[in-house]
Amino acid sequence: MEVWNALHGPRWRRKSNKCFDWRVEHQHIPLDLVRTQEAWAETYAALAAPGAGGTAALRQRLLRLSTRLYWHPYWTAPGAGPTRRAELRAVVREAREERVAP
Repeated sequence: MEVWNALHGPRWRRKSNKCFDWRVEHQHIPLDLVRTQEAWAETYAALAAPGAGGTAALRQRLLRLSTRLYWHPYWTAPGAGPTRRAELRAVVREAREERVAP
């Protein structure tokens, strides 16, 4: 998936006058958790789109993905609190915005 490439691919990005590698900065986030968050964001966007069809299936998928995100074993590790949840969402959001930007 795109987010995985952003996190673990060989790309280097420039931000605030310093180069950093996504793999190094976010290596503590498990890949399956990143993929689930990306699927959640895509499902949410599809559900929020005007005239979206199949909303019942999208809502069910969103609920399943939300459950997977909430109960993922990563969140039981020390230091994996609300800050890490926000970081996960930010990583996925930034990767999605980067994909859309020209």
